[in-house]
Amino acid sequence: MLAAKYDIPSTSTGAILRREREQKTELGREAERWTAGGELAPDELILRIVRKWMDAQADGFLFDGFPRTLGQAQAFEEELHIRGLTLDGAIHFDVSDSEIRRRVLDRLTCGQCGATYSAAYHALAPGSACPACRAPLVRREDDTEATLARRMTEYRSQTLPVVAFYRDRGTLFTLDASAGREKIFSLLCQYVEGSPT
Repeated sequence: MLAAKYDIPSTSTGAILRREREQKTELGREAERWTAGGELAPDELILRIVRKWMDAQADGFLFDGFPRTLGQAQAFEEELHIRGLTLDGAIHFDVSDSEIRRRVLDRLTCGQCGATYSAAYHALAPGSACPACRAPLVRREDDTEATLARRMTEYRSQTLPVVAFYRDRGTLFTLDASAGREKIFSLLCQYVEGSPT
């Protein structure tokens, strides 16, 4: 929504990895070895795909879910410096573990266009037609209780230090992500426009 409103190129490392896998590139095959089992790809691989994507962009862009580790954050800061760019801000969506669990286990994804939906909120089921492109919706193979528990442990040990990294630099904006979608978007727009409440 932010990318569309402000015409900012945006991506996530997951989206880049999916494209690399679909195109059967070396990076895609390497990523598949990690992600097939619900594991996070190593920092070095993530940074290579991020650099490749950044090479194709102009000066401004928006990442979703990156950086996820302190090593990625430090290397990203270095990469921005090399390119003569500065980070405008990092957004931290704060949400309870129970809400994360509900959202992940309720998630349906389109294998064709990558759109994501809530089964309950959108009244959809696996196999339903994607509202965006009509391809069938599926549950991701890694959207399981076991994978979620492992990822939450990884989040606490690897990603929470990233929050502190950006907080210490004065570039962190934290918001309550349990609020409704429109409220969250309104707060994000205020932040992007330089007047967060």
